[in-house]
Amino acid sequence: MAMVNITPAYANDITVGDKTIAGCIAPVLLTDTAPIDLPPQADGADIEDPVYTPSISVFEVEEIDESYYDRIVVEGEFVLNCGTVSGYSNLTLIPGWNSELQMQYQQDTDTGRKDEKYRDVFSTFILPFNTSDYIFSLDETANRGGCPTIKPDGNVDFSTTVPLFKTGKRLSRQLPFKTDTAATPYKQPTVWVKFTYESKDFVLQVDRMADTFPGAPGCSITLLNDRPGFRINGSPRHLFGLNSFTGTSKKTPLFIYQNIMATVAFRADNRLRYQLDINPTAAALPTAKILTLRVPGAECWIAKKGTITEVTTEVIRLTEDTVLRNDRDKLAIIAAMAKAWYGRRRKTLTLTSDSIVYDCQPGSLVKEVLTGNKRTAIGTVISSIKWNFADGTTTIQTDWQELDFRQQRNSAHHGPSEKTHVETDIPIRQTNPFADIPVGKTAFMKFSLIDTGIGYLSPEWDFDRMASE
Repeated sequence: MAMVNITPAYANDITVGDKTIAGCIAPVLLTDTAPIDLPPQADGADIEDPVYTPSISVFEVEEIDESYYDRIVVEGEFVLNCGTVSGYSNLTLIPGWNSELQMQYQQDTDTGRKDEKYRDVFSTFILPFNTSDYIFSLDETANRGGCPTIKPDGNVDFSTTVPLFKTGKRLSRQLPFKTDTAATPYKQPTVWVKFTYESKDFVLQVDRMADTFPGAPGCSITLLNDRPGFRINGSPRHLFGLNSFTGTSKKTPLFIYQNIMATVAFRADNRLRYQLDINPTAAALPTAKILTLRVPGAECWIAKKGTITEVTTEVIRLTEDTVLRNDRDKLAIIAAMAKAWYGRRRKTLTLTSDSIVYDCQPGSLVKEVLTGNKRTAIGTVISSIKWNFADGTTTIQTDWQELDFRQQRNSAHHGPSEKTHVETDIPIRQTNPFADIPVGKTAFMKFSLIDTGIGYLSPEWDFDRMASE
């Protein structure tokens, strides 16, 4: 007696933490004898709807190693760091001009000072670098450091840091703090200045100073494209040069630029990542096979202790390091699904049956082969079925590329290309997915029906609907 156990991927439930993705329909059994008192499956699941296929006569099995990895790493976006910097505490904000240009500016006339070459003087401020070209941390109230570390399980470790290189850095156009406005759901980088008037201290938002002092000069903020910093656009340029500007002008400075503080954000050099070891011993070796999957839109947002979130009648700061968003649960589920495929060694199968078999179709997963009392795990999908009506035979072949997470749709390459891939469309086949998950709540794949006779599905990741919701 010989039989083939076939089921669409995934046959078993996938559980990550407190979330479970339901397995697919019960497997179909092909047997060359009458299906009476069939032995149970290796995983103990029931076998339903046995299909009688007389005389399975030929088996050719070849083991493949390309689909097996020792470690799965799923990465999201670069970590977004947010914090408050200033020119008066730990010098986390410094002038973006040099003393020579400042001297020329002070010696020029009011008309000459409008020249574009002076646009940075008393106006542009940047995050400083140390001698190793690292950016200092976004924290005006504590020691300088780097970005918090992302642990293998995707959680944030504020006790250790990684360096922040200046190369290519610029400030983010939005902060990780939500607003109450649908048109602008997140706050923008905000700049304030400390100001004393009639012996009373104020903290003014630079681009809204007229809200506190009607008639105050109007300013706007521009983020730099070539450096991590910003420019205050106001008139005159030395508006923030009080106690520093020594030239002669009809317009006197009003504010001390060292009293500027700004809540800003930028992308660090480390990504949100989730690591899942399939073979921990082998994964620790230099020769480990590691598959890295990239998930666009998976975010981790961090705000440092002391970050100014709002200024009303008082300055409101975060009292501790805070994780504002972490999509590690999304990465964990994808890692678990990848492990379901890459976490086992697979074999290709060529099978010949001395009958015409219609009940299994391309896209079905051949789970195992049972011949006599011996089970052989296969774990690859049916890629080809040939019917020879003259001889009355059916030849079934399986392969593994159709379920390969790494392959891009419409790719002509039939085989693994490299170990790191950016996933946009991930062509795996699956039926009856997420049967117990309400639509729009926790499902994170979208499917299109392919007409193969059994209606298997070709899914694409849908990151607008997160599994962690």
